[in-house]
Amino acid sequence: MRLVYIGIALLAGSILLLEVALTRVFAIMLWHHLSYMVISVAMLGLGGAGAILTCVDSSANASRPRTHPRALRILSIASALYGLSVIGALWLAVQIPIEMLNLLDQKSELLKLGLLYLIIAVPFFFGGAAISLALTHFVSRVGRVYFSDLLGSAMGACGGVVLLASLGSGATVMVTAGLGLIAAACFGWGAERSLRSFSLACLVAGALVLGSASGWLNAAGLPPWQPEIPFAPGKELHFDEPIEGIDRLFSSTAEVQILPETGLPGISGGEFGKLGQDWIRGRFVAQDGTAPTALYRQGANLDLYPQLDDSQTAAPYVALEARNAPPPKVLVIGVGGGLDVMIALAMGAQSVTAVEFNEAMIEMVTDRYAEYIGGLFSPDAHPLADRVSLFHGEGRSWVRSHPDRFDVIQMAGVDSFTALSTGAYTLAESYLYTTEAVKDFYDKLEDGGFLSYSRFIMRAPRTPRETLRLVSIAAQALRETGIAEPGLQIAVFQGWHWAVTLVKKGTFQASEIQALNAFADREGFVGLTYNPLAAGPNDLPIRDNLEKSDHEARAARSGLFWKLLRGNAAERSSFIDQYPYDITPSTDNAPFFFNYYRYGALFSGDVNASSEMESRYHPEVPVGHMVLLASLAQVSMMAGILILLPLFFLRRSHSIQIARIAPVFGYFAALGAGFMFVEIALMQKMILFLGHPTYAVTVVLSTLLGGAGIGSLLGDRLLQLTPASLVRLLAALVGLLVLEMAASQWLLGALLGLPFSARVAIAIGLLFPLAITLGMPFPLGMRLLSDRNPELLPWAWSINAFLSVLSSTLSIILAMAFGFSTVLWIAVALYIFGFWGMRSWIRTPSP
Repeated sequence: MRLVYIGIALLAGSILLLEVALTRVFAIMLWHHLSYMVISVAMLGLGGAGAILTCVDSSANASRPRTHPRALRILSIASALYGLSVIGALWLAVQIPIEMLNLLDQKSELLKLGLLYLIIAVPFFFGGAAISLALTHFVSRVGRVYFSDLLGSAMGACGGVVLLASLGSGATVMVTAGLGLIAAACFGWGAERSLRSFSLACLVAGALVLGSASGWLNAAGLPPWQPEIPFAPGKELHFDEPIEGIDRLFSSTAEVQILPETGLPGISGGEFGKLGQDWIRGRFVAQDGTAPTALYRQGANLDLYPQLDDSQTAAPYVALEARNAPPPKVLVIGVGGGLDVMIALAMGAQSVTAVEFNEAMIEMVTDRYAEYIGGLFSPDAHPLADRVSLFHGEGRSWVRSHPDRFDVIQMAGVDSFTALSTGAYTLAESYLYTTEAVKDFYDKLEDGGFLSYSRFIMRAPRTPRETLRLVSIAAQALRETGIAEPGLQIAVFQGWHWAVTLVKKGTFQASEIQALNAFADREGFVGLTYNPLAAGPNDLPIRDNLEKSDHEARAARSGLFWKLLRGNAAERSSFIDQYPYDITPSTDNAPFFFNYYRYGALFSGDVNASSEMESRYHPEVPVGHMVLLASLAQVSMMAGILILLPLFFLRRSHSIQIARIAPVFGYFAALGAGFMFVEIALMQKMILFLGHPTYAVTVVLSTLLGGAGIGSLLGDRLLQLTPASLVRLLAALVGLLVLEMAASQWLLGALLGLPFSARVAIAIGLLFPLAITLGMPFPLGMRLLSDRNPELLPWAWSINAFLSVLSSTLSIILAMAFGFSTVLWIAVALYIFGFWGMRSWIRTPSP
């Protein structure tokens, strides 16, 4: 059995690693919205395998018991098919270009998307069939089998971070194929002797795939087999003919692509004025084929770039200079290619601290292209090098764990369109754009300092949303700090499509407003769309560069900001409720800043009156919402069919009464949904504490899965599923979940100043007891079913998988509406419901 346990661990780890890798593949070859659906597709394949296995066992094979060698043979073949289908599915998937931005306009794109889902589901079906068979056939050892399953999954979660950073998403997918083939060899070696040659062939094939994908076979002169993932149509790096010479840097967060040198405009989270329109030599840089930035040749030599002070993002420095402030201390969050650091140095900063959470970006500017940008971030490489410091981390976490204060905190176009793995996906979540974030940053400002956000505002007639919501967040944050008139400490400076939102620690001075107006005149910007010292929304200077219609649109937009910042509480509430986009302040509990669409827009047509999709970043239709709802509808339909279908066979072959087994459904459904709700919510809540989404995913997943595996072993040895033990287990589970919620709300924030290793240890210590408890109910339930209704075993597995699917999507919808704390409370309610139903079923005599 030892080889069987190893095979189960390898296969389970491979399946979870495949889910992680495919989220990155989808983020590149599709848009970030679709990477969320990987988990649904995966779990549909896994659950579908359990449902079909139930039907097969309940019909043709019911009279033919599955012997141990025969079970191992099926396990081996299913694992081999899993490994081979991974390779085939990736090859087919990259051949299907999908125009995501035209998904609603062209039915053919919907058909191609459906075909892609079917292709991706195939390997998960074979992998799910193998895992389901292992759990049901070896039910007498279900604790050890489930332990191997969860231990392998935990290793896959940890391995995903390392492999994605070193090999990239395409090669990591190939690694999962190799692991599947080696798992097939482990299963086959314990079956009939006639399968030994098949096992050896699988072992050799798996080793070759692993060696080729990882590059280990380079020494033998064999080229690496690392598939290149194409970019989605509509992304900046999608071209009809591939560009030669693209350099790719891998990371678990986002893949970075660097193009050959060419002439470029100034690329930043903002715009350059009319005096700074000269193109300069540089390399275009993208993340996952979009989110553009650039590396500028010899960027550390500021004399080569006289246009740096013409950037709209220089607004806070212009205001500081107007009041003769000393050289500022600057914090830049989101480094990109270094342009914001160059602007800060050009504006006379005495120090520039840069924080970047994508390790590939840091490698780009400090190693691979350090010489190209003149050693901008390298010690002693240029005259101003001693002023620049670069750190790897998440901006919020870094600020809360360091005592430094700054005159300017700059965030120019910082996005986080990155899918987290294995269910922990978010609809463009960001902890930089919440009321708590503004309070954290505001607290780190020197008196008179500026928090500067640069976001899209878009020109008329398009309706503003990002900047307006950002102002709503900033105003609410200032009110919560005790500032009665936040409108006197906020200004909105518009270029054209972008706007800088300035939050000052103190009221604005007339000299600062005058300087910003002069800056707008000089550069041809729209200027102050919201002036904190103006007499009213129409108190705007006439600009020669603006047409009359532009000035009227500017006055109308100024009125929107006045309603948010100068209206009373009732007027603000009415304005926010009636606005076509959701501009309510986002919070850490629901950090969906970019979720400004309302679900009503899907059906009313109010926002999408013209159905035009002119902007890849701001389509007038809520694509992300539609993906979530479509995913939920798709999964609900398939789950309903595949859960109910086995009941038809079970009623015919075993005279199963549906009403009698309803508690079984409720129990395993609660386990699947509850675990996923807990997993997603805790990952989100650990991002700030651990300082990086990747760290949160790795620590939470590995601890929950590894601890649950240990719990399955302990439960299998120490517990019997009785009404009394169920009540005790439920009490422990609920108590630990409440403890986790209390710790995440009150304890973790107070411990952010501890070293990273200490924070990891605290996170593991908090999660591990809960993980052990979470791992006990499933094998106990399977063992009870084995004694009373063994024909229900694969059906129970499929229910667990299907409800994990539904909850992975539903939890995000619920979190967007009510917050992640509510998701955890719903998990508590689900466990109570499922356990109480099973308690009554146990008391019912067996037929």
